Amino acid sequence: MADYRVEIEAVQIIHVNADSAEEAKEKVKFVGLHWQTTEPQEYLSGVSANYHYEKCDFDKAKVTNEDE
Repeated sequence: MADYRVEIEAVQIIHVNADSAEEAKEKVKFVGLHWQTTEPQEYLSGVSANYHYEKCDFDKAKVTNEDE
């Protein structure tokens, strides 16, 4: 039996109070949400998983103004 890695792209939605899109991104980075890895979770049947967010995800983030 072989080990396989399944990668699934996901969206992380973060609500931020800011005066601009640039400030919103900086606030997200300041609190540490731009680089985060959860601890691996073990599941039945030999499956383990964790969530990992990389800096590049936030550099390409789509920022929208919810008040408009």
